[in-house]
Amino acid sequence: VYQRFFTYHISDLYCPEETYKIEISRIKKEVERLTQLQKGGKDAIGMHASLLAKAAAAGGTHREIREATAFTKAHEQELERYKCSAEMLSLDLNRQKEHCKSVSEKLRSEKDNFFADLEGEDGNVLSASIFLANCVYPRCLQSVEDAMYCARFIRLLHEMDTPGFHTLQLVDAIVDAVGGALYSITEEEAGCLGIFLEMTWKLLSDWRYNECLYEKDMLGKAGSIWDKRCDENETVDDVEVTSHLPHSKFIDVYNTWHASLVTAFVGCLRSSEYMHTRTGLILLMRMVSHFPTKSTLGEKILNTLTPLQKDDNPMQDIRIMAQAYSSQLEKARNDGVWKEESKKATKERADREKKLQEERRQKAEKQLEEMNKDTEQISRQLGDTWDRRRQDRTGQQNAPPPDRTTASNQRDPRIHRDQRQSQHDRGSHPSSMQGRWERDKVGNQRPLNDQNRRRDDNRESQGQHTGDNDKGKSLQGRWENASASTDSNARNPKRARSPEPAAGKSSGGSSMERDQKRMRRDPSPHRGPRRSGRR
Repeated sequence: VYQRFFTYHISDLYCPEETYKIEISRIKKEVERLTQLQKGGKDAIGMHASLLAKAAAAGGTHREIREATAFTKAHEQELERYKCSAEMLSLDLNRQKEHCKSVSEKLRSEKDNFFADLEGEDGNVLSASIFLANCVYPRCLQSVEDAMYCARFIRLLHEMDTPGFHTLQLVDAIVDAVGGALYSITEEEAGCLGIFLEMTWKLLSDWRYNECLYEKDMLGKAGSIWDKRCDENETVDDVEVTSHLPHSKFIDVYNTWHASLVTAFVGCLRSSEYMHTRTGLILLMRMVSHFPTKSTLGEKILNTLTPLQKDDNPMQDIRIMAQAYSSQLEKARNDGVWKEESKKATKERADREKKLQEERRQKAEKQLEEMNKDTEQISRQLGDTWDRRRQDRTGQQNAPPPDRTTASNQRDPRIHRDQRQSQHDRGSHPSSMQGRWERDKVGNQRPLNDQNRRRDDNRESQGQHTGDNDKGKSLQGRWENASASTDSNARNPKRARSPEPAAGKSSGGSSMERDQKRMRRDPSPHRGPRRSGRR
């Protein structure tokens, strides 16, 4: 058996006939479509319409739309390719079926010699553990194909009624081995082992919940032999140690296997080691379509997953995997995978889910009502704001224009408060000429910065020394000073070429020069830009 087990592959034992048929049927439909397009006529009217609509929807040109219903050379090549593919798949299916049949016949002819070497008192018991340790376990961890091959090979040995091969004893050894393997395998090995267990457990579940199938597959075969020494509560007689296991006893054994696997998986999920939890989740996700089948054990797994799904879990990938498996497990429960759930438990769960759904609906309605209230409040506030703005705009349009002169006077610190009041009493409204003159007078004043303040102070001090303050401050006084200095310069020419007097002895000419320099330094804002160069 060791030699034959490692000689063959999954393709030697199993022919995916359904997959072949589905693909051949799809290719034949394509061949029929292209054949109708080639022949044309009434049968191709619907096809032409769909092709024209497809070409028009794709934004094709008039030529592309016109050629969409034409049978081109590319269509002819595609038709030939489809025909060749369908023929090749049909030939390959027949060849594969013949090959699997020949391998099965060869194994059937050699089945009597597979476990003939295991003789002795405990030979029947040791055959399962020896076959698992030397053949099944090392190969099922290699790849997905090898895991599928191991499950198919075990089923084939059971169907052939191989002498010395006890299926139930082998399954019992597998369940015991999985409990220890969970803590010592890698992620890839866990995935392969999960596929092997999923295929094996599917067969066991069918036997558990279908008594007719169990009797058909197990009655009178060597696979149904069970060693009573494996049962702790069973009394062992010296005369009869092994016997064929009836379906009622098989249910108890199945429940024991189920509880053992759940205990092992829960231990992995509660472990503080990262790899233990991850391998347990990988195996459970592989078996979710057929395991667990008992509601109590399924609820136990769900409760164990709750701490792993919390946001405070530092292992984020474990949290995501736990959430994904929890969703898959709930879906499997709703689909009827939990076959041993009582009607009472089903009703209680339905009522509980209905209550939770009603609470979620009420919570959503309450949130929607609060949102509507907030929206109305915000709309009301915005409406009041716009009404106030509209009223302010209407009042500004109907109100008289503001008194800019008074505002500018209030901003100018050089104007005394009494002067502002007197200007206000005289009437400084912009509509009157007096108010405009006052506004222009104030607006033309230079800003009172440090430089202008120093110039004004120097001018006042010089005016005090010369004794011509009143004349120097007015245009009349400046003209008189300028004329007096001109006459004196005309009577005494030497005096005109004399340097400027010292500080405190200023004359009218020096005052005029200062005025001219100041005008050059501070040009009037009403003048245009100064031109350079000759005219």
